[in-house]
Amino acid sequence: MRKLATFLVLLGLIGLVMVPLCTAQEGISAYKDPVITFPSANSTLVKGQTYTISWTGSDIGVDNYSVYLFGGSSGNREVRFLGLASTSQKSFNWTVPLYITAGSGYIIQLSGVGVTGVNSNAFSISNVKNLTVADIYNAPIPSPLADYESVWNGTAEMYNLKNGSYLTPGCATSGEDCLGIYIDDNSIIFGDLNGDGIDDAVAVADNYCGMPLSCGKTILGWINDNGSPRFVDLIAGYRSIDSLTIKDELLTVDSRDINDTRFLSHPAEVRYELSDPDCSE
Repeated sequence: MRKLATFLVLLGLIGLVMVPLCTAQEGISAYKDPVITFPSANSTLVKGQTYTISWTGSDIGVDNYSVYLFGGSSGNREVRFLGLASTSQKSFNWTVPLYITAGSGYIIQLSGVGVTGVNSNAFSISNVKNLTVADIYNAPIPSPLADYESVWNGTAEMYNLKNGSYLTPGCATSGEDCLGIYIDDNSIIFGDLNGDGIDDAVAVADNYCGMPLSCGKTILGWINDNGSPRFVDLIAGYRSIDSLTIKDELLTVDSRDINDTRFLSHPAEVRYELSDPDCSE
């Protein structure tokens, strides 16, 4: 009987020792290396756009991961620290810089306490699509009936050009009520208006006030917004325009307007910053 009691006591002590060991094992097994779910295999990220790098896995014991970009085409290998990502969020927002070399073979890597280089699948980085004449021929414009204040503050009703022109609904019933805008592809130029290194677009539109009466010319500007034209500003009231150039984010207009009271007064050469209609020099 004494031996049996001693045996039971020993079993109890062993049980007391084993309980914390089992708990510790469960805590250790709860941690799992992250698995990056985006970028996914063979995906393409476009310069200038923002993406959410995401992953799954248990991050117990780890507060942050260091996020790195590796890879790229041969001869243009990138190794860049992108920032610290909170493990509790399981995501990290990244805007692809314009200076990154376009190519394939890029990977995202997460590194942290107990984590040595967990890599994503390989993906590609591409350039922003350039605007084309066809894009501008079907670009958004404010209504010809809009006043300049509504255009400037972004409340003007917007329409899309169709093959380089837009006519108000009155054109179908009455020439006197007809307003129109026509763009000649020879008047479209491309250049960087906002300093992001991507070409934007400017065009000269012929305005018609009661067909076929011409009421001057308007300069229209669009920013390249991830490959699509986004209207930003217009300059109205020109009788004639000789040339347009874009340099150092400024639009230079050369004109030989005569002193005609039907049109606004413009100097022979003027520079505009189209992203800020009040700024000219």
